[in-house]
Amino acid sequence: MGRNVHMQRIVLASATILTLALPTMLASTPPAMSQSLGQSVGGPSGPPEGMVIERLTRPGNRTVFATRLATDTQPCPTIEGRETTPLRAPRLGRTVLAEALVYTDTIVGYVYLLAYANGPHEVYFSSYTKNNCRLEEAQSHGRVFVGDDHFKQARLYYHSLFNELTE
Repeated sequence: MGRNVHMQRIVLASATILTLALPTMLASTPPAMSQSLGQSVGGPSGPPEGMVIERLTRPGNRTVFATRLATDTQPCPTIEGRETTPLRAPRLGRTVLAEALVYTDTIVGYVYLLAYANGPHEVYFSSYTKNNCRLEEAQSHGRVFVGDDHFKQARLYYHSLFNELTE
């Protein structure tokens, strides 16, 4: 029972962070980084040279932020995203316990906390790139937690990673 309470707190905390921070971040974001204005932002801040950040709406009105080549202006009636964490995890017997958007001047992506069906927990950062109407996922900072207090360790790392990436 206590484990479910912690899980609810993490999910609620993530939702609260997104609800409170996202409108402010989008309002204060340079115009080239909000939605898809087709402008390239490069250099020390923003996505790599020749890339733009695009705001995509997925089924269920889920908003996903991804980078794409500035020259990729192909209209996409649908976006193929089966290999992204939210859609792949359930097929692999994993549950997404928490997801937090990281959207700064230098990075856009998501921190995930997943539970495996057989007990371990995993935390990692993912960023998405849209290419030919497909979302490609790149993961980093990954850790898997097993043993005593593995959920607590995973939860602490999840918060730590989010804080590190948003500094």
